[in-house]
Amino acid sequence: MKLIYLPVILLFLLLACSDDDDNTVVCGVVSPLTDLPWLRTEIENRLEEDSEDLVYCYITEATYRGQTVFLYWDCNPTINKVIPVYDCEGSFLGSLGQQIDAEEIEEECVIWRAPGFVCLIDFACIRPD
Repeated sequence: MKLIYLPVILLFLLLACSDDDDNTVVCGVVSPLTDLPWLRTEIENRLEEDSEDLVYCYITEATYRGQTVFLYWDCNPTINKVIPVYDCEGSFLGSLGQQIDAEEIEEECVIWRAPGFVCLIDFACIRPD
């Protein structure tokens, strides 16, 4: 059964790579969206909710004090949402602007956007969906 998934995974990795970022390991894995169980579950849960607000959701990967972190963003213009920050193990580190200074977030890259995503994001790094 695992052999069936191998060509799909290889194709995904081939399409996800660029000349600047070949097989970069993040949190000990090449593809955090699929290889980190807690992050994969978070995305699956969001997709299962079938909320009208899902179109405003996106997740970024960044560096905070030398470690990789993940931020759960919501760009809905009608709310003021707290942005949670998690480490590679899925542990909550704090909220952006509260426990975590936004100035300490570096090398931020969008790694996931909801289907039908409607927001304009001005990031230098947006990985393909």
